[in-house]
Amino acid sequence: IPYLHQSTGTVWFDDLTFREVTEADLARIAQKRARDRALDDLMVVEATAREHDADDVIPDIQALRARIQAADDLPTSLDVKQGPPYFPLHEDVFKLMARVNRAAWKTRADEIGTWIERFREAAHADAP
Repeated sequence: IPYLHQSTGTVWFDDLTFREVTEADLARIAQKRARDRALDDLMVVEATAREHDADDVIPDIQALRARIQAADDLPTSLDVKQGPPYFPLHEDVFKLMARVNRAAWKTRADEIGTWIERFREAAHADAP
């Protein structure tokens, strides 16, 4: 539907089709949202893996993407009060992110160690 805010005149819509949304339609839409959520998060994991040269995780990311796209038992409601991960395949996305984080830690250990040492020095400094 076009954006009609503060428009005047007559607007005609041709070839509209109305249909009743069934419970199956609602379930399919909810499962699509769950799938999209997991795939979006997996896309972030993949980008982070490529950024931190965690190439050993990439095949697992691609395999999980195929499993998520093929899954037909995704939940029809997500408990957003609980927080992620929302379902088992989403939990697998988080496990892959943990592997990527460990790989990133190894590649940036010197930089992180320097930051920790500066924090330690500041925390133990005598107050003026």
